[in-house]
Formats: sequence, structure tokens, C-alpha cells
Amino acid sequence: MKLKDKEQIARIALWGIGEKYGYALGGSLARLTHGLADREPNDIDLFSKMGDQLPSAQTPYTTATHAKAEASNALQEAGYQVRDTGGSLAQFGMEEMVVSHPRRPDDEVRIEFGVPPEGHSFQVTDPRGNGMRVISAGDLVRFRADDIISQEADKEGLRTAMRVKAFADWEKIDSRLEPQAIAYHLFSGQLIDAEEFRSALNGNRDISDRRFRSYGLSDRQVRRIRRELPEKVDSYVRSWQNLTQQGAGSEPRNAATPHYAAYPGQVRRDSSQAAGPAINRRSEIPSQNNSRRL
Repeated sequence: MKLKDKEQIARIALWGIGEKYGYALGGSLARLTHGLADREPNDIDLFSKMGDQLPSAQTPYTTATHAKAEASNALQEAGYQVRDTGGSLAQFGMEEMVVSHPRRPDDEVRIEFGVPPEGHSFQVTDPRGNGMRVISAGDLVRFRADDIISQEADKEGLRTAMRVKAFADWEKIDSRLEPQAIAYHLFSGQLIDAEEFRSALNGNRDISDRRFRSYGLSDRQVRRIRRELPEKVDSYVRSWQNLTQQGAGSEPRNAATPHYAAYPGQVRRDSSQAAGPAINRRSEIPSQNNSRRL
């Protein structure tokens, strides 16, 4: 399915459930929307701030269950075909369905209704100014780092493809953002530990170069994943220390700034950068209590 069709499906799905159930676009499509990726996503990932309500005898229907039903109705009213996947993720507070193009029934995309990593919340932005609810760039950076740490801890039970995509995504994030921006997004919320992250970035020795190349990575990008990215954690830590010394914990001039808004000047402007929507660089740094050891 074409990218523009996936975006339209996501927009229709979010119209009714975004405000009501706290959903916003996440995953690869959200990173692409923010200009933090150039790999076209296979699925549409929607995340809810209220999505961690798990089923019980008293509440067998989760936030995701209701959101899936209402999004399905909205898409069908718009002419799309919707079918259930046959399995339920409700026990995890999640749901999924498959949507087909109105004129091309075999042209399908999967929508997953999920939750952010445990202990994480997110802010909602509209990076393109078209009304699409999208998880903020900073939260997406933090979520992907959390994914890499979690996948390293459970890599024996994961498909290699999932880990390859996570490393490839981080290579792109690191190439698009300045170290101080990454440092701010990783450490200001005190939810990412630098040593854990460095160890996880080193955990790709069991993945062959061929597997990385199968996702379109160049030899240069594979070398960066192997050698440079783990070492970059030191630069993130130094950048964070510099930010705190410069007063990153002071009251922002713009009190309405989202908690994880984009750090000013974070996007690298070079001729090799693929065209994409710019991240809001006028945001200020909100106040933080930065006591966690890096």
C-alpha cells in the first residue's frame, strides 16, 4: 500500500479515537512524519495513554477493544474494508485489524492498537499541521532506545528482523539529530540508563552483515551500527552533562512547551539528509529534576 494511503487510513482511524481514548500515531510512520526515518513502514501503530488498562472479570473490554471497534466503523463508513486478524491481543491491552483499500482489496495494511513502553507516557504533536495526532519526536527517540534495551534483554525470544529494524532505526536517528538533542530526549525523563543502552547497542554481534544489508543498509551504515553507535553513548552523556551545567533544568520561557518537545536546532542540516518535515526547533527546554545517575 502506498504511503499516502497509509497516512489517510491512520488519520481516519484517529479522528474518532484520538481525543476520546488518548491515541496518537507512533512507530515507523510517526518517525517518518517527523523526518527521523526514511524506511517506509509496513504497519500502522497507534498508541494510547490509557491503553494500559488490562482486561479483568469486571472490565473484559479494554481501551483498545473500544478504540478498534470505533476506528473500524469510521474506516468502513469511509469505504475501506476491515477484517479481524483472528487472534486477540486484548490480554496485553492491545488489539489489531487489517484494512483494505476501497478499490484494491488485496492492498492491505495492519493497524495495531498498542501501549507505550512500561513506565513511559508521551506528548501529542501535529508536525505537519494537518490535524494528525502524532507522538512527539522526543518520545519516539526515547521509545526506540527503550525497545533496543528490552530486545537485548530478551533477544533469544525475538525474531532477528525486529532487532535489525531497531538498530537500523537508531542509526538513522543518530544521523539526523545532534548529540545534545538525543541526550535531552534520552536522559531528561530519567527513564533511560546510559550503561544499559550502551550494552544493548553492543548486542548485535550475532546479527550478520547480510541481514543488515537486507534492510537496505549500506556497508557504511553497518559499520556505524557495529562500531560507532555504542561509542556515541559517551557523547550523549557528555552532552547531557553540558546541558545540565548550562541550566537545562531552569524554567522554560515557553511554559506551554510539551514535556518532550524537540530540542532547538536538533536536526542536522546536511546535503545527504533526505527531504522530510522539519521538527519544531523553536521549543524550549522544560524544567527537570535530573538526579538519576547516567
